[in-house]
Amino acid sequence: MGSYFGHSVAVSDLNNDGRDDLIVGAPRYWKKDTQTDKCRPNHVYYQNTWGVLNDEGKSVITGHVTGGRFGFVVAALGDINDDNFNDLAVSAPYDGDGAVYILTVLRPRDFGLNIRTFGYALSSNRDADQNQYPDLLVGAYESDTVILIRTRPIVRPDVTIVTQPRALYLSRPGASDTKPISFNFTTCLSYRGIGTADQYSFTSVLALDALKVKSRARLFNSKGPVKHEENINITKNSPLCDTWTAVLKDFDRIQDRSSPIAIRMSLSLLEDEDALDYGELNTLMETPGEHWETRIPLFYECVNNDTCATDLVLSVESDTEKMYMGAADQVTLNVTIENRADDAFESYLYVHIPTAFQFYSFKAIRSELSIQCTAASVHTTIVCNVGNPLPAETKISFSLSFSAVKVPGDEEAVLFNLNVSSLTREEPDTLYDNNYNISIPLELEINTELVGNSNIGTVIYKESDSKSLNKPIAQKKT
Repeated sequence: MGSYFGHSVAVSDLNNDGRDDLIVGAPRYWKKDTQTDKCRPNHVYYQNTWGVLNDEGKSVITGHVTGGRFGFVVAALGDINDDNFNDLAVSAPYDGDGAVYILTVLRPRDFGLNIRTFGYALSSNRDADQNQYPDLLVGAYESDTVILIRTRPIVRPDVTIVTQPRALYLSRPGASDTKPISFNFTTCLSYRGIGTADQYSFTSVLALDALKVKSRARLFNSKGPVKHEENINITKNSPLCDTWTAVLKDFDRIQDRSSPIAIRMSLSLLEDEDALDYGELNTLMETPGEHWETRIPLFYECVNNDTCATDLVLSVESDTEKMYMGAADQVTLNVTIENRADDAFESYLYVHIPTAFQFYSFKAIRSELSIQCTAASVHTTIVCNVGNPLPAETKISFSLSFSAVKVPGDEEAVLFNLNVSSLTREEPDTLYDNNYNISIPLELEINTELVGNSNIGTVIYKESDSKSLNKPIAQKKT
């Protein structure tokens, strides 16, 4: 009662797992140890797969102003920013003139109003202006005022940049300004968004070698700045694609021949507010100033300058012939990678392991290179950087060890899949030996022990019964 736990409640699927969650406000929470109401938490209870709401995994949202009554009203807004997650509004009507917290904090002065108890009441998840986004109604009872806060449409631009070729090889004979090294890249611009218009105007800025103060590349037939800026119109569901040609500048004088050339494009939304209909809201860009980037690496020293192709060969051996279901076990894979052709730049080994196993050890066996292996964000994939480059006519060997607390028993074998690849082109007819599967059979081992025990302490019998004790035990069939 003292904290007013449950003064307001709301139900919404906040974590997008398909199950409703419960939000409980406690606007007068009193912290006993400090004798203050400074915490004012709001509790979010997430429904688990069994349909249970409990303290395990509960989230707590706190306010920051003493006496602000944070959590006086909690309201489920729906998805107001089109990110596929429902949003939540929490009011604190005595935080100054009142405040409503969503993705940011809203106050009366944001709307040019001089009112009090802003946020004393909230009504949400209704599309008042029919623009396909839910809006919020905020009450301020001490000022006899209700404010309708409308949600603006959100446009999400997207840019893809694809280079051809995927890498540049700088060791070609005769490479100079008279015969420059060139490359093509294609940009495709599009956008999406609920309730957005059929067409928008954007300002696009294209930058070559964006990571360098002095660019090493320029657009073909252009001696001006390395940035290209223009206003464009993009139609919804119709990507705007252009192909560009770029060349390396002053090839003979290029100092940095190792770091990649970054191709970067940024977009900003152009919208004339004067052209909007009365009452129409202008569109928001999801992340103003966002940019998209791809990088084309610079390579050199090809054995065959006409093809510049590598040939990677992968072989793997396991130190374990079989595993037992349900047991704690470990396995070590001995990996050998050989490069039989040109240097392989940005070479990586990908190891896909069963979910029950964990990577715990790496050991170099034969390598003059620095090899690093780490678990990817998906822990069932191990990524090993095996050379940049992995030189031509080179063979490396190393071991990877994995352990399992309990080997699963739902399959006939444990499968490890390994694949090696690089950014350097490889002929299709040599790719067959880039992949390797290790299958370790599973067996069921049962250790059975029979233990007998009698709970009878003392047996008393008469002498007349002694004859029955000496009778043989005979098998009886029925």
